[in-house]
Amino acid sequence: MAICHLTLPIFKIDGAIFRSWLTHIGNTESAVGSTKQRLFFRPHLVDENIRWRDILETGERFELAPDEVYVPANRELVLVLDGVVQFYCTAHTGRERLVYNVGRNSFANAGATATGSNRFLHLLARRKATLVKFDAYAIYDYDFIAKYPHLMVDLTQSMAKTTVLFSFRAYNMYFHECTSRVCKVLLDLTEEENSPRFQHMDTMTQNDIADFAGTHHVTVSRVLKKLREDGVLGEVTPSYVDVYDMARLRRLEELEG
Repeated sequence: MAICHLTLPIFKIDGAIFRSWLTHIGNTESAVGSTKQRLFFRPHLVDENIRWRDILETGERFELAPDEVYVPANRELVLVLDGVVQFYCTAHTGRERLVYNVGRNSFANAGATATGSNRFLHLLARRKATLVKFDAYAIYDYDFIAKYPHLMVDLTQSMAKTTVLFSFRAYNMYFHECTSRVCKVLLDLTEEENSPRFQHMDTMTQNDIADFAGTHHVTVSRVLKKLREDGVLGEVTPSYVDVYDMARLRRLEELEG
């Protein structure tokens, strides 16, 4: 009786590659077995100054075409009526930094106008947007203040909110690591589609996330890749992010550097 000897080929597998492969399998199974929650990107400010629509006739309406930039004059107070505009700060050297996204019925530059700093900013519309510019001198006029005290309260609250946005961003940059800051941006600037104040935006880029997180866009790319590999996130697009492990995403948000 002939005996057949089978010689099986021996493959040398690099340990790191093998572990990565096993991790990939585990994460894929974890993601498939998890409940996907799709969250949509939204602006920082939405419907903050909706009551100013009552006096639109006192302002001048204008439109921005896609990718058009607008620099407000020093005394112009700009209200976004429809669409989303991005507020950029500009340094004397020409460097610029995205500060926040402004949605419908919200002032884009209230704080800058009040401090005479419009020359250090510009507004960018990635999609078509409709705006109204008011003469800011009106907010210092006693007759205007007496006639519209509720609008002045509304304006003050709006400026306070943008100031808080700056303060929290500085706090996060000082005390939280990059992964935490990226996770915070994903959680703070998203909401479910049926949220009461939902305003969908479809232009969120990794560069935008990097500006809001105070880090480099390459770092954001690496963080997102790791979160996907770990089964925390799924697809991340300019419109939405798919979350598979919300509890872990929230834990990562709290990590201090």
